[in-house]
Amino acid sequence: MVGVIMTVCLIGACLSIAFGVAVFPRKLRDCIETTRPNPERHAQVVADTLAELLRNEIDATKRGDLLAAAGFAERAEVIRG
Repeated sequence: MVGVIMTVCLIGACLSIAFGVAVFPRKLRDCIETTRPNPERHAQVVADTLAELLRNEIDATKRGDLLAAAGFAERAEVIRG
C-alpha cells in the first residue's frame, strides 16, 4: 500500500515539474513582452495627449480665457517638439 502511495506521489511530482517547465517560459516571455517599450503605443499616447490639449485650447479660446489657451498651446508645442 505504501508503494502505491509513493508511486502516485512520484507521478504527481513529475507531472507538476513537467507542467512548470512547460508553462514558466511562456509566462516569462509574456511578462517580458508587456514590459518592453512599444513605439506604436507610445505614439498613440502622444497623439491622444496632443489632441486633448488642442481640444482644451479651442474650448478655452471659445470661453475667452486666453491665458489658459496660451498655456495649452505652449504644452502642445512642447509635445510636438
